Amino acid sequence: MSGTDELASLGRDIDALDGAQAAPAAEAALVEKTNAAAGWAEIPAAVGLIVGMFLPGAKAGFSEDACQEWGTHMAKVADKYGWSADGLPPEVAVILCTAGMALPVVIEVKKLRNSPEKTGEAGHGQAAVTG
Repeated sequence: MSGTDELASLGRDIDALDGAQAAPAAEAALVEKTNAAAGWAEIPAAVGLIVGMFLPGAKAGFSEDACQEWGTHMAKVADKYGWSADGLPPEVAVILCTAGMALPVVIEVKKLRNSPEKTGEAGHGQAAVTG
């Protein structure tokens, strides 16, 4: 084998090794970008939970797909400016879940307090007559 053939063979071996090492690195970069997008997507998802409690009709605008898409785009902006988002702190998730459970209870208690039986406006199951 001549020196040129050996160099060509060595070059092919190096290219093969570089390609083998590039695949896991590219996969790791993709996983990192996906995780960053998911972390950023938690922000509109949390906002959507709060907005949905007060404006149920607006909840559709904060779908999982919409939040993930926003997170993907925000991750690109964050990468450009060197920002990071490790997601929301776990305390925020607990507060949002608690609010999500407590709000319907508060609404039902208010309905009971304002019900006709409680205020005495209608008697014994009969509707109140206004007019």
